[in-house]
Amino acid sequence: MQEDGLADVPYSTIVYVPADYLDIYKQHVTWGIYDVRPIDGSGVENVMLQGMRVEAGMLVFGEPTEVSVYTAAGVCVHSGMAERLQLPSGVYTVRCGNAACKILIP
Repeated sequence: MQEDGLADVPYSTIVYVPADYLDIYKQHVTWGIYDVRPIDGSGVENVMLQGMRVEAGMLVFGEPTEVSVYTAAGVCVHSGMAERLQLPSGVYTVRCGNAACKILIP
């Protein structure tokens, strides 16, 4: 049985997940009905905004920074000041002022 939010999503939809979690998603009662594939990090450039780095699942800035962070699906997961952000594994777009970059949280 699908969760309510996924009722209209075709079973042929490709769902990209972190490679380390591929088996978990494939065995899950809801996600396993979709075409689950590992995220290919090759499309994510290792270009960081100045003063930004990724450490142990955290997005770290050198100082408090006005930042917006979006999932690969375009969902805003943070907007505002941050010096450190704990993020789940995935691909994100990070915007600071007029600059933006993509990051991969392993």
